[in-house]
Amino acid sequence: MQEHSPKWKLLRNITNKYGIHKWNEMDKLMIIGNIPNDIKQFFIDHKDDNDSSSDSELRSFYTYYFYLHPDEL
Repeated sequence: MQEHSPKWKLLRNITNKYGIHKWNEMDKLMIIGNIPNDIKQFFIDHKDDNDSSSDSELRSFYTYYFYLHPDEL
């Protein structure tokens, strides 16, 4: 996961708590569902961000995860 922006650093800090260090690990968990609440909350908190070029990627986490798991909203 990226490390150049404060938001990405925050996400990395959260995912590191759970031993998630690579995108493919995160992707597998997102497909399975029921990820930790603080990761879901990060997605929710940043679903409308639009102040940097990497924000579209952050917004896509929300769309991707909750499209697959709408019952977790």
